[in-house]
Formats: sequence, C-alpha cells, structure tokens
Amino acid sequence: MLLAIPHYRPMGEVMLVLAPFAGLRAMTNVWVTVLYVRRADVARIAANAVALVLRLLLLISLVAWHVGGDLAAAIAAVCGEVLLVGLFARLVRVSRPNPVTDASR
Repeated sequence: MLLAIPHYRPMGEVMLVLAPFAGLRAMTNVWVTVLYVRRADVARIAANAVALVLRLLLLISLVAWHVGGDLAAAIAAVCGEVLLVGLFARLVRVSRPNPVTDASR
C-alpha cells in the first residue's frame, strides 16, 4: 500500500527490504543460543565481528553509490543478517569432539 502512494514510496521500499530481517533475526537468536550451549563463544564473537565489518563496508559502499541513507542501511542490515545466519549455521554444523561419546569408542 505504501508503494502506491508517491509520498510514502521511500518508506515502503525500506519496509519491503527490511521484511526478511525479522525472520533472520529470530534465526540468529536461535543459533546464538545453540552456540552458547555448545560453548562456542569465541567463534560466535568472531563471526559477529566479521559480519559487523562487512555490514559497515557495504553501508559505506552503498552511500558512496548514492543509494538513499535509509535504504542503504536497510540493505546492509539484511545482508549482514544473511551472512550471520550462514556463519552461525556453519559453526553449528562443524563437529566438535565430545569427550563423553568419544571415550566409549
């Protein structure tokens, strides 16, 4: 609806870009809990640091290319969350030695 009204079109574009952000953030929170339980805090913090740097670089690039500041921030936020979900999913799938199960073999 906001995209149909010329005055509210920029806000509608930002909201359209930010729509997947809520679902991605929910997935990120689940992965954070799983990684915390597995005591993978160092890897989780490193993944967050990488995602933060890449978000900032993307934001700077988009602003330099004259994409609107609000739209650039929305795009950078969603891309950063996609990256973070991917990194966390990879971290969860990496097998860690389990002393309880490995000792019985």
